Parts: sequence; structure tokens; C-alpha cells
Amino acid sequence: MRFACPSNFAHNYLLASLITSDTWLGITDMYKEGKLRCLAGTTLEETFFLSGPQNTYKRDSDADFAVMRYSPGSREHGRWEMQGAPSFNSYTFPLRLSERLYRRT
Repeated sequence: MRFACPSNFAHNYLLASLITSDTWLGITDMYKEGKLRCLAGTTLEETFFLSGPQNTYKRDSDADFAVMRYSPGSREHGRWEMQGAPSFNSYTFPLRLSERLYRRT
């Protein structure tokens, strides 16, 4: 399974135009706290967090995974937030989206 890892504004914008719900990204800091990277091991050129990387979200004590927000028409749409594994099952896995994204680049 491949997760999308938008590394620049164009990739992030394209992915945001394709999602239909909050979507997990292939971005984590689980290997080294505070150091974001793609699951494939590559580093990021840019990040698109709502207000900078957050270490916790709601009740997650250690938020290690990035989620792209689905909120059409708002400034939050396409922005990222960090979440932890307990909420992992409630989001779309971007397999098809990432395949479409990688074919276009």
C-alpha cells in the first residue's frame, strides 16, 4: 500500500482536490519525535499544517501520523494535522489517490 506524501505545494494542492474525506498521509514523526518524513524515508520540502506540527491531537498522547483535512470552502481544506494511531481506522486510506498523484508527477 502506498500513502501519498505531498512534498511541495503543487502535490498538496492536487491531492486536496482529489480527497472526499479526511485522509491519512504517508507522513510521520514516529521514527524521531519532531522530525517529519515520508514513510518511504524521504524528507519533506514543505509542510502544510494548520498551525505548525502538533504533537498531540484531542486525546492522542503521541500523535505520529499526518492527516489531510477535508473541509471544502474553508482555509482548513488540504491542511495537515497530526493524529495518533488510536484514531487510525476512522479515515480514508489514500491508496487510489496516491496512485493517481504519482502517475501525474
